[in-house]
Amino acid sequence: MATKIQLRRDTASDWASANPTLAAGEFGYESDTTKFKIGDGATAWNSLAYKTGQGFNLVADDSATITVAEEGTLYVQGGTNVTTSTDSAGVLTINATGEVTASSTTTFTNKTFDVEGTGNSISNIDVADLKSGVLDTDLSSVSGSDDTLASAKAIKAYVDANAGGGGSTGDITFTGSTIQSPSNADITLEPGGTGNIVTPAITIQDNEITTNRSNDNLRLRGNGTGAISVGNDDFYGSNPIYQNYYGNQDLNKIAGFRFDQSVDANTAARCYGIGISTNTEVTGSSASNSNFRQRAMNVAQSVDMAGFSYTRSGLTRGPAAGVYATNIVNTGSSASTINAITGATNWAAAYADSSTYAAGDLTITHAIANAGTIELFSSSFPGNFTITNGYAFRSEAFIDGSNDTVTNMYGFYHGAFSSQTGTITNNYAFYDATNSLSVFGDIQTQAVSITDNEISANRSNDDLEISANGTGFVNISSDGTFSSQASSDFASNFGDISTRCKGVHLFRKETIGSALTSSSDRRQGHFIGQEYILGNYSSSDKDNRYRTQTVGCVVDLNGATVNSTNSFAGAMAAQGQVAVHNSDASNAGTIGNTIGMMAGSYHFSAQTVNVTNAHGVFSYVEQDNNGGDVNLTNAFSFKAQINKYHGTMTNGYAYYVDTNDATNKFAFYDNTASLSRFGAVILANVSDPSGVTDSSHIYAKDDGGSSEVHVRDEAGNITKISPHNKAGEWEYFSRNIKTGKTVRVNMERMIRKLEEVTGETFIENE
Repeated sequence: MATKIQLRRDTASDWASANPTLAAGEFGYESDTTKFKIGDGATAWNSLAYKTGQGFNLVADDSATITVAEEGTLYVQGGTNVTTSTDSAGVLTINATGEVTASSTTTFTNKTFDVEGTGNSISNIDVADLKSGVLDTDLSSVSGSDDTLASAKAIKAYVDANAGGGGSTGDITFTGSTIQSPSNADITLEPGGTGNIVTPAITIQDNEITTNRSNDNLRLRGNGTGAISVGNDDFYGSNPIYQNYYGNQDLNKIAGFRFDQSVDANTAARCYGIGISTNTEVTGSSASNSNFRQRAMNVAQSVDMAGFSYTRSGLTRGPAAGVYATNIVNTGSSASTINAITGATNWAAAYADSSTYAAGDLTITHAIANAGTIELFSSSFPGNFTITNGYAFRSEAFIDGSNDTVTNMYGFYHGAFSSQTGTITNNYAFYDATNSLSVFGDIQTQAVSITDNEISANRSNDDLEISANGTGFVNISSDGTFSSQASSDFASNFGDISTRCKGVHLFRKETIGSALTSSSDRRQGHFIGQEYILGNYSSSDKDNRYRTQTVGCVVDLNGATVNSTNSFAGAMAAQGQVAVHNSDASNAGTIGNTIGMMAGSYHFSAQTVNVTNAHGVFSYVEQDNNGGDVNLTNAFSFKAQINKYHGTMTNGYAYYVDTNDATNKFAFYDNTASLSRFGAVILANVSDPSGVTDSSHIYAKDDGGSSEVHVRDEAGNITKISPHNKAGEWEYFSRNIKTGKTVRVNMERMIRKLEEVTGETFIENE
């Protein structure tokens, strides 16, 4: 007889838990790690070392290889200025010794010496130690680009040779810090060649004045109450245009800018006058001072058309009073508050002043005042004014920085005077008096746009929300008669929809007068569609979830108890119900199918599509914990209820698999357990089933007048697994098709005989 030798084996965790002491030379194998140990008769398992039978290789910088056996010894040997040591913890230390001394000669390459470091210094450097050309001993011929070091000797020689000078000042006298010319004589500063006039503060280069100090200002200032006048004419002389708008021009305390010109509109270049910005630092707070009116500039623009026309289109062409910006900043450490800032307050005005201008007719195509009043004054003067388009306000906003924010941007804001005490009956921000209503073209708000017959959201990825007020509903219908139609047509089957369904109502009613004979005739009610076009990517992420419609019902019980267990009671995510009736009392109606809800997974493509899992219907019941326990008595992933109240019902199928062309056919499958899982199962008697490839059968079959459970394997072998014969005794039954034998063993009788022989009791009767 062959001898069978078995070695001790188990998983690593079981070995560690048992921690046995192997006999000397005894072999112990870990089945999950393939590692093994050999006992010595004294050391417990966890203290034994694994056996590999292999050593390891050590490779140095010269690529030579040293092989150290499994239980060999590796020596680390020191050398010149190198020592090695180990400690009780098994740490190997390699120490390098040696330093650069005064007596040694060492060349350093690409090294940095920190002279300012603690204890560092460089001493005993002589002139002879410096590189040639570093030290200059003669400054008589030094150029402006020379960057050598001057010796003390060279500096002294240069100063001695140039001190005092010898040039003549002519008629110029120097008294202290004052340079003075003779009476009524000019002082001319004229640098030679490309030189400039330079002071500590400014440089005059040709016709340009610049400051010298970093980030310094260039200041121009009059004396006393005097101001600065800039332009091709004196601003502070006769200036009627400015006075028409703002009064005496002498109120300008800083500067006046004036530019008079005559231009041909056909060839004129753009002329923007000047650009001005004022910055104000607020040093005190006030809630009452009305004179806090900081303005960047007051500007009047006047154009004499002189009988000529300029009709170039575009609202930014032609004269403009000005382009303004009011800048508000806060440089303090505490918060500041200001009630309002105004970019500009302007009037687009046409004046007829016969004392100054000719009294010709004037036509203005676009008069724009960006905040204020449009004025026409011609009643007292000859000449008529015509404004085609008058804009009381026209605004644009440009936000350039991603972190810049504007809380409220009003394109038009209608407010009332603070002193107003009367009552406004009809207050219109926009009003068309001709039609007695507000008339708009396309409308855009912060949130939505109405363009033609389309309503859309403006903000990126924003929702479009439609809601009713109070107990009202959002009704969407083709003819606007939802309320009456819902009450009359649906009440018999679903109840009063207008009172039961509190959300959005969708309704369309159509009378179909002829048979539907083509695909274009089909009626599919309300359409909800979503098409996703995927790019060229591959992803197994669980967030690849493409949904056409998601329906959810959330009920907060809020401590309430709802006890009804009726199948239709309680919370339901969706209800699909088809109601069929016949309003013709004279003729019976016939329809082939009624489908409460159809859910299908349809796959159709001109190219290859690989689908791992296809679900016609996917249902789930989840139990989770969010701070409180959820106790589910019965969880139904699929529950079918088939009722007959009147008439006949031939076949009732709780679950019916029509066709199944899959390789692996499962009617019921528990993916977690990788098996079909059932509660109590009733098996009706059948005959022995036919074989199915890669499948076995469990079935019920009559045996001596009693229904017994049998198993049929793929080969056709049949075994009875309910252990009773017709007499009710414990029996083993099996029929083997390979041997042709049928074995029927009365297990109960066999054990009784065994009890008689041994005198022991094996069967305990309860």
